[in-house]
Amino acid sequence: MTTFASIDIGTNSIRLAIIEVKSRYDRKLLHKSRESVRLGREVFTSGRIGRETLLRAVRVCEDFKNVIDQYGVAYTKAVSTSAVREAQNGDVFLDRVMRSSGIEVKIISWKEEARLIHRAIREEVDFQGRTGLLIDVGGGSVEVTIATQDEVLSSQSYNLGPVRLLHMLDAGSSDESAFFARVREYVQTRHTRIQNRSKKKEIDFCVATGGSIETLDELHRQFYPKHVPKRLPVNDLGAMLEDLSRLSIVDRVKILNLPADRADVIVPASILLDEFAAFAGVDEIYIPHCGLQDGLLLDLVSKSLKRY
Repeated sequence: MTTFASIDIGTNSIRLAIIEVKSRYDRKLLHKSRESVRLGREVFTSGRIGRETLLRAVRVCEDFKNVIDQYGVAYTKAVSTSAVREAQNGDVFLDRVMRSSGIEVKIISWKEEARLIHRAIREEVDFQGRTGLLIDVGGGSVEVTIATQDEVLSSQSYNLGPVRLLHMLDAGSSDESAFFARVREYVQTRHTRIQNRSKKKEIDFCVATGGSIETLDELHRQFYPKHVPKRLPVNDLGAMLEDLSRLSIVDRVKILNLPADRADVIVPASILLDEFAAFAGVDEIYIPHCGLQDGLLLDLVSKSLKRY
């Protein structure tokens, strides 16, 4: 019996997961936590992680290290993605994390991010010999992958994450409808690039991952209780998007019980998913509630088992 931990330092939040492994197919989740830090807030406007944000993220990593120690974790892997990749002081942040908590964080490329997400998805989804469009909506970027169960056919990263769009396209203005229109226009202008990269590959189904996407699935169950969990019909997504657009951020928190760090990005995330689903030409989106963190753990467990 061995314990493993993964830490995902993302644009919007920092996540910790700890599992206990008895064998390759016998795994038990011991702990899962998430802290909203929003490292990308200043990065996408000033190019740097702000001082207060940096210190808060370091404290979260210290807290996570305490949890890891309490569970007697044998193997830990920590990674960071687009916000730290792009931050001019990203190396300073990683050095502070190492010195204060002893956690060594690796900045991974978008290609490695896409590979790990595909690894997580194929554990949860039976491709049945089909080709899937995998859309991972992170805070700072969207990884779009075309894959079969065993192989990534093509992959590309786009700077379209909802946190980035939120700060880049000035959502602070009073006219939210104008902001939503700018988001949709901005995404649509990138469709040609995506289509050119994948025009020779037929897409049979669509899978979406990411924290905002999982929140959409949970909202779907509120709006449409009789529908199957983890399956989001595109028509329902369009209707939900209209309803969400009519609510202010405050009302999304009060009425829908959304966390504050989801309430402001849920509409941009919905627009992204709606546009990519239209591109894929699918009627339904599968949301497996897995992602980078799960892929990290699978990689870690696999490498550990090979040692024995």
